Amino acid sequence: MTMVTVPGYEGRFVQVNKGQHVRVTDLEGTQIGDMFCHVVHDPRHYLSTSITRLAVRRLFPRVGEHFYSNRHQPILEFVEDNSPGLHDLLMAPCDSDMYAGRGYHNHANCKDNYLTTAKDAGVCSDFVPDPVNIFQVTPVHPDGRISVERTRTKAGDNVVFLAKFDVIFIITACSSDTGDINGGESTPLSIEVFD
Repeated sequence: MTMVTVPGYEGRFVQVNKGQHVRVTDLEGTQIGDMFCHVVHDPRHYLSTSITRLAVRRLFPRVGEHFYSNRHQPILEFVEDNSPGLHDLLMAPCDSDMYAGRGYHNHANCKDNYLTTAKDAGVCSDFVPDPVNIFQVTPVHPDGRISVERTRTKAGDNVVFLAKFDVIFIITACSSDTGDINGGESTPLSIEVFD
């Protein structure tokens, strides 16, 4: 088994081989993980949130369903959800422009953390796919509004996926600390790879 800790305000990656499982755990509670996934031998083949919504016809897959790639192929199977079951496929990663517009300059952010981590993993591109926001609570209201609420996970809550390809699996610990979405700070997550 491989285990990597993702510090708050940072990102990390693991390689997950086809047929292996990967578990993401919120170590302290109330922490979102921005998840990205690329096929090892062709990083231009990656998890797509928009294709996933198109394929499953839901705002987020259920356990037993798949996340799909930009080539309309299952890339991860959603195997277990040991959390409150609230996640997001709609929101872009936080970035420096968003924080600067709110008066926070040089703030850690998921876009930059993804780019740094992806480069470390050998995925060299300025393109940033939209993430799967694990544990993020962003309900869609009947009038079409989307609200952002405090993450409801507790320490030890986790989700498990099954790789359908050999993949580079990236998680950034969401850096949002200017409101209550992560409980006011970014805290660690863990990534475990196992058979």
